[in-house]
Amino acid sequence: MKMMKKVVSVALVGVMMFSIAACGKRYNVVSKKDFTNALEDVADLDEDDWYDYTTYYSHSEHDIDCYDGDFHYEWIQFDSNAHAMDFFEDEFAEDFQDMVDDKDFDGKYSYRITDTEGYILLNGESSSNDFFDDDIYGGIFCKEDVVVIVLCRSTSDRDTSRVDEFLRAIGYPTP
Repeated sequence: MKMMKKVVSVALVGVMMFSIAACGKRYNVVSKKDFTNALEDVADLDEDDWYDYTTYYSHSEHDIDCYDGDFHYEWIQFDSNAHAMDFFEDEFAEDFQDMVDDKDFDGKYSYRITDTEGYILLNGESSSNDFFDDDIYGGIFCKEDVVVIVLCRSTSDRDTSRVDEFLRAIGYPTP
C-alpha cells in the first residue's frame, strides 16, 4: 500500500510539473513578411493603411504601425533582444503591473515576463490613466528582437473575434 501511495504521489507531482510548465504561452517570433501578410489577408488592409517608420524608436530598425478604427496593429524590430525587452518593459509591462497592483482592471488577463521575453494578454476594461483607459482586448508580445502589439479598444464579440483571428494567423496566443 505504501508503495502504491508513493507511485501515485510521484505521478501527481509529475503531472503538476507538466501542467505548470505548459502554463506559459508558446509562440515563435513573427517575421515582418508574415505580419504584413496577416494585415492584408486577415485584417483586410493594404500597404496604404500602414507605415514603416523604420527607426522611429531608439534602437528600432522597423516599425510597421497601423491603426484601423479601434484596432491597433504594430510590429517593431529592434537591433537586439535587450533593446526590445527594455521597450516592452518601459512602455507596457511597468504600467500594466501598476494597473494590476492598483486594481484598475476589470476582466481577465495573463502575462509572463522573463529576462528575454514576455507577453501581456488582456480582455476587459482598464481605468488606469497610464495603461489604456478603456475597454481593451488583445496582446502585447516581446520575443527575440521583436515587439508585437495587436489590440482593440472593444470587447464586443465581433471585434474580439477579429483580433483572435489575426493573432492565430501569426501564431500568437489569444486572450
